[in-house]
Amino acid sequence: MAHLKMPENASRRALAASALLAAGLIAVTLALFDPFFTNDGAVMAMIASGVGLALQPDEHLVFTNVLVGRVVAALYRRAPDVPWYGLHLVGVQAAAWTGLFHTGLARGLTARRVGLCVLTYGVVGLGTLVNLQFSSTAFLAAIAGGCLWLRAAEGEGANGPGVATGAVSLLLLGALERFDPFVLVIAFGGLTALLATRGRPGRRWLAIGACAALLAMAAVAYDRHAYRQDPGWQAFRDFIPLLPEITDYGRASAQGPELPEALARAGWTANDHRLFMQWVHFDPDVYGADALRRLLAEVPETGTWQRLVNGGARLERAAGNPALWAMLLALPLLLRGAGRRRLAIAAALLAAALLATLLLAAFRKSAPQVYLPLFAFPLCVALGWDAAPDAVRTSRAKDALATALALIGLAISVVHQQREGRTEREQARVLRARYEPILQSPGQLVVAWFNAFPFEVVRPLESPARLRALRLFSLGWSQRTPVAQDLLASFGSSDLVDALADPRTVLLAPPSAPPLLALFAEEHRGLRLRFAPEQAEPFATFRGRIEARP
Repeated sequence: MAHLKMPENASRRALAASALLAAGLIAVTLALFDPFFTNDGAVMAMIASGVGLALQPDEHLVFTNVLVGRVVAALYRRAPDVPWYGLHLVGVQAAAWTGLFHTGLARGLTARRVGLCVLTYGVVGLGTLVNLQFSSTAFLAAIAGGCLWLRAAEGEGANGPGVATGAVSLLLLGALERFDPFVLVIAFGGLTALLATRGRPGRRWLAIGACAALLAMAAVAYDRHAYRQDPGWQAFRDFIPLLPEITDYGRASAQGPELPEALARAGWTANDHRLFMQWVHFDPDVYGADALRRLLAEVPETGTWQRLVNGGARLERAAGNPALWAMLLALPLLLRGAGRRRLAIAAALLAAALLATLLLAAFRKSAPQVYLPLFAFPLCVALGWDAAPDAVRTSRAKDALATALALIGLAISVVHQQREGRTEREQARVLRARYEPILQSPGQLVVAWFNAFPFEVVRPLESPARLRALRLFSLGWSQRTPVAQDLLASFGSSDLVDALADPRTVLLAPPSAPPLLALFAEEHRGLRLRFAPEQAEPFATFRGRIEARP
């Protein structure tokens, strides 16, 4: 396939138009919608900013490369009241949309191409910006890089250094934000290029992919090196992959004839297991990585077929997501004028997205921020296509139908995201007012049971200063991190059981929680830890103390 080179001025105009369009659409979205975090995003924002869960900004964002964490933490140290974590996600998305729009506008600035860019943003970008999350942001950046990478394979305006630099940069940016989406996009991008070029994508395409992969692997290696320098963080990294095997994937999670013996071999009591299943695993001596490995070794894994059946059942939730239907309804218009080969490629990508979603649901988590970007990939690829020489000519009636379906999809996306944003905004307002005594209690340690703390109050683009008085030990995935241990140490405690007996500590938990914690203290510390209810409304809190033995 001959390589075509765009005039330099035209390429610059397309890039400027892409950047302006991306900035304008994001600005309009932020003016009309209210972004919100998932719980994981709120936790990472707290760690990065040094509020709530952390005493000072920390670069260990666990799921995001430490290189990104160091930049964000440094920004917080310089300007602590600016919401840098949320802003950095918005910035990555702006860069991604600039790259994606460039694939559509590089062939010329026409009303149709601009309209397709707006449509793609409306059915894909609204969701990733309103539901601001590191995984979907990583996917978006990697997809943008993958689409530029595909241009190099097809040889359309890709001889200059700009496309190669943009492809490598965006792919690497996605890998830094989270590595797993980068791997999936590389696989999807490779499939697309091989199909588009009949198995001959060219040396330039291979060079771009190799460069991005090498840089991404180097970043991963550096991230692992950085964690190895801190024994506390390395211990957490050893432990955290084992956690979902039980809490999320069901191994050793239910009572069965083999469970008591397996618990005994792991050194756990029945109460230890009950606590663990409710995400309480603060004690590294009891819930160490070796103990979890011993427990998992005693319990057989779920068979592959059963996992696939379970994954298929989870697909029902994905099928009912309005954001997915919005994208599928918009796809026919983006494919209008595509040739038979490109229609086949789009069908292959949809089939690959469905298969990947099934496998993720069976063997991993299948959250919307994971499966929605997989189905967004064909739309983003199609955005860079123009009418092909072998295009299937469509009638005006079919064109009108494709346009109508796209507008319906766009309306579904706008209404769905507006409702989600409004619901989250109202919930955050109510919860902030309800929990204000907890949020504004300096000198008090709040120990929150699992999801008892409302992470909805952590808003992506609000100043972290509003949470600066909060000292939070959350019994979620962050409880074994060094930042959590440093927080306990600041209250003079090296152990959560000791902290729970401190009069400065309040336990935010359901009434079923204190007896489990008291039994843990009895079994593992030989202490009589007793809790007195402090209040029942507007939320239940308890104070603990150590009773002398008779």
